Amino acid sequence: MTSDTLRKILVIIAAVALADSVPQSGWSRQEVVEQANCETYSRNKVPKYRVAKTIPLAVPGLDLYVSVAPPDFERDKLLTLSCTLGKLYADKDMLFVWIFDNRHAARQFDAQGEGNDRRTNLSRRARYSFSRVQNHVLGQSLDLWLDPVDHPRPIHIDLGPPPPRPSR
Repeated sequence: MTSDTLRKILVIIAAVALADSVPQSGWSRQEVVEQANCETYSRNKVPKYRVAKTIPLAVPGLDLYVSVAPPDFERDKLLTLSCTLGKLYADKDMLFVWIFDNRHAARQFDAQGEGNDRRTNLSRRARYSFSRVQNHVLGQSLDLWLDPVDHPRPIHIDLGPPPPRPSR
């Protein structure tokens, strides 16, 4: 197994494991699943965001950590931001955007969970992703933790296929 393949597998496992790392607080482990379409949000105003860090992936891909002001933590605003970033980075094969309500948490967060404290984990409010890696096409989706304390399971929103690659 090549190191690139191993890195891809570890990134996907980490993302899945991270979703299970927040305490359950008595809520069902079942995610709420919804469907949406990025075209619906293409004309909306994008909320202000700040990129805290970027980490290139072994495949042509990127982990992007951003922070957004707490007043912008609404479903439609986060969908608008996610779909916009998906189009912006559509040249990648894989993209993970981690959205936080605190810039410090966005800088400190580790997707594999190493060194994250409770405050950092609770500052994570959304994860947008897409993949078009051969044999592992995930489409695009957004997981929302609008109230991570009382409702620790994410709302999973399926956004269909990955955004089209930009024409050259």
